[in-house]
Amino acid sequence: MAGPRKPRSTTSATKSAEARGPSPFLMLALGTCGLAWMLRWLTITEGAIGGETLWITLLWLLAAALLCWADFRERRTGIAAGSNDEVGADRRTWSFDPISLGLMLIVAGHVAGCAWLYSTGGQLRAAVNLCWEWIGLGTTWWILCRVVARLEWRRDLIALILASALPLACVGLWQHYIWYESTSQEYLQQKEIYLQLRNSDSSQWTQQDREDFQTAQAFFKEQGIPEDPDVLQSWENRLLGSREPLGFFALTNSYAALLLFLLGGWIALLFTRIETRSSQSWIAPFVVVALICFVLLLTKSRSAWLALLLTAGALLISRFSKRWWRVTLLGGGLVIGLVAVAWLTGAIDTEVFSEAPRSLRYRFTYWTATAELLQDSPFFGSGPGNFRHAYLRHRPGGASEEIADPHQFLLDLWANGGLLALLGIGLIVFGLLLYWRRGPVSDIGESNASSPALPPLSARQPILVGGIIACFWVGGMYWLNFSGLEWPALFTGLGTVVALVLLKRFAAENVDQLASEAHRFSPWLLLAILIHLSASGGIEMPGIVQTLLLCLALMRPQASLQVSVPARTLALAGLLSSVILMGLLYRTAWLPVQQAAWQIELAEEAIAYEESPDVVIAHFEEAARADSLDPHPLKLQGDYRLSEFVAEGRWDLERLQDIERVYDQALARDPRNPWRYIDLGRAWQEAYQFDQGVVVADEAIRYFRQGLELYPSSAELWALYALLLEETGDRFPEKVESAATEALRLDELNKLAGHSDQRLDSALRERLKQLVDGTSE
Repeated sequence: MAGPRKPRSTTSATKSAEARGPSPFLMLALGTCGLAWMLRWLTITEGAIGGETLWITLLWLLAAALLCWADFRERRTGIAAGSNDEVGADRRTWSFDPISLGLMLIVAGHVAGCAWLYSTGGQLRAAVNLCWEWIGLGTTWWILCRVVARLEWRRDLIALILASALPLACVGLWQHYIWYESTSQEYLQQKEIYLQLRNSDSSQWTQQDREDFQTAQAFFKEQGIPEDPDVLQSWENRLLGSREPLGFFALTNSYAALLLFLLGGWIALLFTRIETRSSQSWIAPFVVVALICFVLLLTKSRSAWLALLLTAGALLISRFSKRWWRVTLLGGGLVIGLVAVAWLTGAIDTEVFSEAPRSLRYRFTYWTATAELLQDSPFFGSGPGNFRHAYLRHRPGGASEEIADPHQFLLDLWANGGLLALLGIGLIVFGLLLYWRRGPVSDIGESNASSPALPPLSARQPILVGGIIACFWVGGMYWLNFSGLEWPALFTGLGTVVALVLLKRFAAENVDQLASEAHRFSPWLLLAILIHLSASGGIEMPGIVQTLLLCLALMRPQASLQVSVPARTLALAGLLSSVILMGLLYRTAWLPVQQAAWQIELAEEAIAYEESPDVVIAHFEEAARADSLDPHPLKLQGDYRLSEFVAEGRWDLERLQDIERVYDQALARDPRNPWRYIDLGRAWQEAYQFDQGVVVADEAIRYFRQGLELYPSSAELWALYALLLEETGDRFPEKVESAATEALRLDELNKLAGHSDQRLDSALRERLKQLVDGTSE
């Protein structure tokens, strides 16, 4: 009988692994990590709720699968999921710390909220998309913990962040001084063509007219411009009256959060050079810091400015010394100089500061209404991705907009992830307190002093290669979509390569030192971003959350619980989990979203080419079948059927029932959205033009009332309801007067609050006054 197998020496196993060189699967996993990291910053992170960034989540899951497969093949000790301890060639410790457990609870809260919406009713497509994004962020956390635990990989990721900062900031400069102006001119030209042709008889169009109209429609779609005249005016006001840079995001505050993160990285590098009294000049990093600061000023994000000032002040107080006072004077002079330049060039003005109290009042309104929402549903909040429509029931009159998030990260997490997410935040805070007391995990910081010499910084490292590829990949995507952002993306890639070369040539030692001491700076960076998110949205946006995850990964305290697990078993379990999650994500989210979007695009093309209504409806129906959770294809189909019904100009009960059936299906998929009820009310209101029966009128009134119950502070809805009551026979004169009075009251609140984009037009206001005065003809 064979005796017991002699355990392998850990030292010999490690030496054997080093002799073989890095696993190609490991290199591919690290490259995928760098790719996915940069893609989060080069795509519209606000589109996560619509499923636009699910493919990046797939890449993070792929990176996790490759890491696990590399571990399984090599059978050597690496860093296990949440572990930083080597215990032998065949076993690993699986560690649990409060921060990891807190993040797991946040993910679990979103999943539980999605299940709650499934049982009680809600917009499940948004919920499922956001749940998958948080599962992807949980995977990102696991990978980042592995990356930061190894000094070389950590250094490469930090180098990628530093190198990409300069071109990403330059994109903001380009948008402020060039893009807005050129886009405004092109928009005005295309708008004139679009409105002129839209208001004319299409049967009289020439071939050139059709091509011009299609070009204008394509331009509107590529730039995300709404075609609804009412919404279009609001979008136009923002375009023509704004110059705040956005980066590759859709919102200025999101870009400001990214700039804060990038600025913190370069300030840390600058401090490293100052502290070590580097023989190399500190002028170059100082210029980069000044540039990023200037672009941050251009965003006019007051919460980001406040975050920067408060964090800098706290940092200087905590490191009080004569030498740091010199740094303070230098930084203060930089800020004053940048503000002066921005002021003299017209980039900022007194309105930025004078509007601050009003902006703060808006925030308090958002927070108060959100608190009322959470009182109604404290355990699950609104459910992931369902905040906007749940908020409308509590939105007070005169509030500024129909917000998509509470503009406060704690309320945002509570609303989307419920009490589990809030408990997760509590665990993370507890973990941070442990960090201040015990310090970081053993292999971050002190232990690196005994690590072997780092290989030279090179753009050929897999994480850096992946990040550079991301820029050219996105540039190719934008080029295929004719979005106009292909050149900024390509510039970002080239700029990152150049910056990496310069970092290697002039600051390689400082980057290495920053990687070793990153845990010293990450708490301040985390503080700055959280201060910013205390008065703006972003905690549900993956591109912002991943920056927080990196800060936390650098600050993980010692594990509170450790479990020894066979290495191959752990690697196989991680591999199978990643593959299963990839398959589920593909089947339940990415594929249906893409198929529905493709069918909707085909339907819009069919409308533009004036194809048969049956062809258009077939595409819309196929979109609704492809994505059984999304109400949008059904909403579009109902709108198209209703427009055809009105255009035909005759009563047709069967067609009206088809329209109602489609709108009912959209309502079933989005039961908390007041506008789904208004769609049904509009259908019956249009039908009343052809059959002025009591039943038809009562159906229209019933649906409008249900919509108003979900959105009682909308002046527009009350005005439409008043006109509907009058139109359907004035059988309830007291209700007509009451609805018109309420509409005028809410409109006056919008006037007092300065919300010109939410005011009723003058003709409608006069009509409502007539209804109130009883002078309706």
